Amino acid sequence: FNALFDPYAIEESPYGSSGVRVNKAEFNETGALCRITSANLNVGFSLNSSRGQEKKITPTQMQTLYGYPEHYVDFDVPWNVRINYSLRYSKPYFESDVVQTLNFSGDFSLTENWKISFTSGYDIEKRKASYTTIDIYRDLHCWEASVHIVPFGTHKSYMFQINVKADMLKDLKIAKRRSWFDNF
Repeated sequence: FNALFDPYAIEESPYGSSGVRVNKAEFNETGALCRITSANLNVGFSLNSSRGQEKKITPTQMQTLYGYPEHYVDFDVPWNVRINYSLRYSKPYFESDVVQTLNFSGDFSLTENWKISFTSGYDIEKRKASYTTIDIYRDLHCWEASVHIVPFGTHKSYMFQINVKADMLKDLKIAKRRSWFDNF
């Protein structure tokens, strides 16, 4: 939590704007020690998986899989989810503004070489989803492939790229993109 306080009083502006600070103490004008001009409250937490132990397939499971152990799926994949709530209050002059958002992000690894991450949120005041991204990454040993997607909104776009991992050859890549500028 943080807040800003102003010890100076405000008055109506003679030039038509919303207000102006004056060289008078807020205490002398209103009796209050100072006035709050803005405040922020942020609360968040993170949930993480614990790395699972190496599991052995039992004979019963092997029979269930009809002798195809590669079809066994271990759902103990590493993952991480972060959730944050933000409340912002602003009143520099006479009108106040309140913004509340709930943001969440996370990632999970499907396998050792696949990783998917996401970021999104919800604006409580406007009652709509905020900027959302989805990233998919695949390690191809000496190469890597990635997809960055903004699935909806004004900045709807995507970028697909395959590139060499070595720093010496970092400019060796193939990219396909559709920019959000193409949406108009």
